[in-house]
Amino acid sequence: MSNLEKALKGAIIQDKYVLGLHWIYDTEKVKAHFDDDSDCFDVLQDSFHKGKVKGDLTHYGDVMIHFMDYMNSVDQIDVASYYESFVEWMKEYKGYKDKAMKMVVANLEEGNYKGSDSSELGGLVKIPPILLKYKDKPQLAKLYAIAFTKATHDHPIVVTLATYFTDVVYYLDQGMALVEALDKALSNMPMMIVELFNKAKEVLKLEPVEAISTLGQACPSEMAFPSVIYLLLKYQNDAPAIFKANVLVGGDSAARGILLGMVLGAAGFVDESSLETMNEKDRFLSIVSKLKSE
Repeated sequence: MSNLEKALKGAIIQDKYVLGLHWIYDTEKVKAHFDDDSDCFDVLQDSFHKGKVKGDLTHYGDVMIHFMDYMNSVDQIDVASYYESFVEWMKEYKGYKDKAMKMVVANLEEGNYKGSDSSELGGLVKIPPILLKYKDKPQLAKLYAIAFTKATHDHPIVVTLATYFTDVVYYLDQGMALVEALDKALSNMPMMIVELFNKAKEVLKLEPVEAISTLGQACPSEMAFPSVIYLLLKYQNDAPAIFKANVLVGGDSAARGILLGMVLGAAGFVDESSLETMNEKDRFLSIVSKLKSE
């Protein structure tokens, strides 16, 4: 299995892992329902994902799966045809619809072919399948990562981070060490990203709950990106510790988790046995197989 395939599987596994405890900001409540030996959790009655069950995906994971289906359904991907597919999918979608998803649909219905203005880190969830499908065309893959991030999250920080994380994944796939890959990708970034990265370094001596509380538990990249970097720098190659800490610090653990799963997967770590508790495992693996074969 290539590291780019591990990156995709790692991303989806982490989305499945965090579902039951996603968007709980009370870390004591998260801790009370957390099981150190479990690779997914029951969905609580007051969850934003009410109607989902243990082993399902959050709406971020669902967006990724839909995007993979879309990629497999066309000869050549482009934003216009993706918009058509997205709107049709959203009409039937029963999961949680966040502000960005609703705004994209509203824009399209008004004839405005543009993404939302959301800065949420969840806008990057389409990157893992793009990098796998276009593994032999890295420059094209980067352009697609930017374009399809912008298609739903048309915000400077998120679009710039699409470039950053694409570079990180490619450096890791080439065998570069994690911290070196993070630093090298940062060297090409504008000051707004460098400053967010440095915020993570400033809290490295703190334990995760305090550190992420300081950086911010919420969805915007201004908080979520330095939180991802903190976890990666704090634990480095200890992937299980990173993934568990990501859940226990609360907030938007799904957006962070997808990026963490992708990065650690690209570094070679993925617990593929965790796919066994994914409710749509067979469908997911079939989609991945088709994505690789094209």
